[in-house]
Formats: sequence, structure tokens, C-alpha cells
Amino acid sequence: YLNFFFSYLLSYFREVLLFESNRNSKIISFKDEKIKKYKSLKNIKEKLLIKHLKETNKIQRFNDKQIFCVLYHKNKVTCFGWIHNHQRCYISEINKHIRILNSNILYDFFTLPKSRNKGFYSKLLRLIKNTKNKKKFVIYCLKNNIVSKNGILKANFKLIKKINRYRDVRF
Repeated sequence: YLNFFFSYLLSYFREVLLFESNRNSKIISFKDEKIKKYKSLKNIKEKLLIKHLKETNKIQRFNDKQIFCVLYHKNKVTCFGWIHNHQRCYISEINKHIRILNSNILYDFFTLPKSRNKGFYSKLLRLIKNTKNKKKFVIYCLKNNIVSKNGILKANFKLIKKINRYRDVRF
């Protein structure tokens, strides 16, 4: 309960940055990187991913029609994150629900420690945007998470809002 209390307390002082991007106008590809999108746990073969999903209690997200995206570099997992397209999005960092219409919401990304600072996060975001779907893509990060912010900007997302518990500031 102590972690929950601290997270709740911190949510009063945090601010998140909200970014937006359109799909890629042309299909983007990379020589050594491939993306896989999983709609259920049964299709995932890598023990590392299964273990992560179980330990972090994220398996139920598949029941909510969320998509788990994984970037492979030379057939090895480098980073992963989630997509959902519901109209309401809960941002736990600031303990707030927001409405986002007609968008794919990207969230909860993680890069394996040995794969950090190599551009994989940005590549995963770019590859996710290879779609025929005309919905926009929305992603957020904590204002002080400079590494995540830089990866998002490198993937051609534009900052559209600053959000905290009390207000939304649109640019």
C-alpha cells in the first residue's frame, strides 16, 4: 500500500506531455528490425515476454482488445509497448482519465536495459505507424522523462498538450 500511496501523492505534482502523429505516408522499414503485433498471449513464443506480462499483470489487456507491439533486432526482443483505441484513457502518472477521440493510444513502453540508447524505441514507434488505419496516434510521457520525449520526437510526433491533475494546456 505504500507504493500506491506514494504514486497517488506524486500524481498531484506530475505533468505529462501529450504528443500526436499521423500514420506514415509511406511504409517505413529497417534492415535489422521487425515489429510483431500480438492480440493474444497464445501467439507469443518468447519466455522473456511471457514472464514480463505475467509479472506485471498485463495479460488481461488482451481481453480488452489491446495490442502488444514488440520490436525485434536481428530476431531478439529490444523493446515493446501497447496500443489501444478506446475513447477514454487513464494516465496513472497523474491519476486522471482523459478523452481521446478517433486515435490509437500508445502507452506503457519499455526498452530492455541492454538495448537502451540505440534508437530502438523511436524505431518501434515509427513502425507502429505503418498502417492503413486513418486514426491518429497519441502518446504521452512524463515531462521530466527526457529520454522518452526525445524518442517520441524522433518518431515524428508533435507536442500538442501538457496535462496535470488540474488542467490541460493545448498548444
